[in-house]
Formats: sequence, C-alpha cells, structure tokens
Amino acid sequence: MFGSMVLEVALGLILIYLLLSLVCAAVGELIATAFKLRARDLERGVRALLQDPEVLRRFHTHPMIKTLQVRGTMPSYIPSRSFALALMDIAAPVGANNPNRLQDIRQTVMSLPEDGPAGDIKRAFLIMIDEAKGNIDHVRDNVETWFNSSMDRVSGSYKRRMQWIVLGLAFIVTVALNVDTVMIANRLSRDAALRSSLIAQAQVLAQQPRADNTTSPEVRLRETIATVQGLGLPIGWASDARPSFERISAHLLGWVITAFAVSLGAPFWFDTLNKFIVIRSTIKPHEKSREQPSKDRFAPDVKSRTEDETGSLESQSKD
Repeated sequence: MFGSMVLEVALGLILIYLLLSLVCAAVGELIATAFKLRARDLERGVRALLQDPEVLRRFHTHPMIKTLQVRGTMPSYIPSRSFALALMDIAAPVGANNPNRLQDIRQTVMSLPEDGPAGDIKRAFLIMIDEAKGNIDHVRDNVETWFNSSMDRVSGSYKRRMQWIVLGLAFIVTVALNVDTVMIANRLSRDAALRSSLIAQAQVLAQQPRADNTTSPEVRLRETIATVQGLGLPIGWASDARPSFERISAHLLGWVITAFAVSLGAPFWFDTLNKFIVIRSTIKPHEKSREQPSKDRFAPDVKSRTEDETGSLESQSKD
C-alpha cells in the first residue's frame, strides 16, 4: 500500500513537470520566432561555410534562395538540394546545351584566390569535384553532404542555446507559479483525492498523441495553462503574500528541484509518464491478489461456525 502511494505521488509530480515543460517549450518557441533565432543561426552557418563576401552576396540573391526568404530576411531552413543547385549555378550557370559544365565549374573555382576566405571554399570545392570523378550529379551530392554536415553543427548549437533558454524559463515559471516540489509532494502524500485526480489526468494525457508542429505555440500554451489551472494543485501565491527572505528560503529547494526537472523537456517526461503508468498497472493487480487471500482466510472458519450453530439448533429442536 505504501509503495503504491509513493508511486502515485511520483506520477503526480511527473504530470506537473510534463505540463510545465510544455509551457516552457511553447514560450521558448515564441521567443525563437520573435527574435528569428533559427534564421540567424542559419545565416551564421552559411557565412562560415562560404566565407567569401562576393560568393555570399551572389548566393543570397540567387533565385533559388531568394524565393525562400520572408520579407528580405534569411529563411530559417534551406534544403540541401537548393543550396547545392544555387552554388553550382553561381559557379557555372545552367545552359541548354553545356556538356562541359563540370569543367566550367572547375575553372570558376580555380579562378578564386588561394588566400583569404575564398581559399577555403576553393579547396573544399576542388576536393568535391575530384571525388566525383567527372560525374556532375556526384558533385551535387557532395555539395549537399558538405552543407548537411555544416548544418548539423548549426542545429547542435541552436539546441544548446534553446536548452539554456528553457532552463531560464523553467526558473521564471517555477517561481512565478510557486511550484514547490517538496510542498506538492507532501500535499500529495496526505491527499488521496488529489492523487486520484492527477492519476486520472495523467492516464488521459498518456493516451493522447504528442502535439505536432502544426499546432501554433500560442494555442499549445493556452491549452496547457488551462489544464494546469484545472488540476487544483497547491501552487501559486496568496494575494496578501509579500516576498521575504524567510518565505523565499522556505521554497528555494523545492523551486530548484522543479526548475531543473522541467528543464529536462516534455519528451523526457512524456516517456517517463508512460513508463510509470505501465509500472503502476502491473503493481495494482499484485496488491489486490495479496489482499484477496486475507479475506478468504476466514471463510472456512465462518462456514464451520455456521454449520456448528445449525447443528446445535437442530439438536435443541429434537429435544
């Protein structure tokens, strides 16, 4: 029984962490969109890849790239095929009948200076041309691979930055809502009704498919906040509460635990929630099976006492 209660408290905390993670993720997406963080990182990655100012200028004004731009700003995503075709077209424009296009690309690359930023792109392009062994399609594939490798590093940098942003948001949301893990755990351990309510909500949430990227972060944020408000959790601040050292120090440990837990992200807590629900479903039947013999243990005694009483009554009636 005690183990089941501990598991239910853990499930309640996991549900809270999951919902707050969804709130922070939605706010993080809104920040990234407002400040164009993806587009800025992509632009830095392309600049580091091409380096030469003239090549960069011609790349940004190329029709295949310009059509991806929104209001003249760098897009947040460039397909590798578009990058390769644009860069090869800059080196040697596509002609109706140009059997020597690969040679033209080589000559254009060879005309770049050896020193300075253009030297790096020159050496990289010559390696990709030589490796293709005269097949222009292989050159395009090599350029795509080159671009994808660079974008993997850009994506890693973006994810690390967003992790720091989400961690900061987790602390802000935790303190703003006064989500104290220690206080909530104590409340859940004493309130069976609240535990049951959170378990029911957790089971519903676990059965729902994960939110896809087609739903706007504004909608996800509103829906998640509404769910949190409907749980009846012991969170928030009293209207007459004033910040004080004693009040803050009393909640500090619980805030830190909550913030770091929320910063792990919604995917982590969604998977953890499903695992704990499976564990709980396997524990509950075992608890019932252990309780069942305790009820049946007295059944033979009751039956024998009933038979004895019946027999004695019959003998008395005969007498």
